Amino acid sequence: MTFGSELAAELGHPVQINAYVTPPQNRGFAPHYDVHDVFVLQIALNTIRWRLILTYLTGTKSPYYRLFGIYYASTFFSQILPSVGGDVVRVLYRRTVNSTLGSMAISVVLDRGVAIAALHIR
Repeated sequence: MTFGSELAAELGHPVQINAYVTPPQNRGFAPHYDVHDVFVLQIALNTIRWRLILTYLTGTKSPYYRLFGIYYASTFFSQILPSVGGDVVRVLYRRTVNSTLGSMAISVVLDRGVAIAALHIR
């Protein structure tokens, strides 16, 4: 199976994946907009990253659909609460995935750290 078909199976929805590579010294696409649900894809990929971290910390693999729902809700709360509001929401959902407060908090902090570190990779 490919990543796209696995993601489609997990989400229960058709998935289309596009990848664009711009070689050095070349110009990429001109500024534009996409009519696709890129935002949902971003949450789906972030959920995969968080699930890998949480699985490593706890030794148990939580259902993807459950973590996706938690991440989606936390994204909403990140928009209406101060700074780390969405992260706090993820920790508060710990009972949904039978996780301890400590492992859930550590997984959220590590997930945030990996995301910030990825912004600085060149």
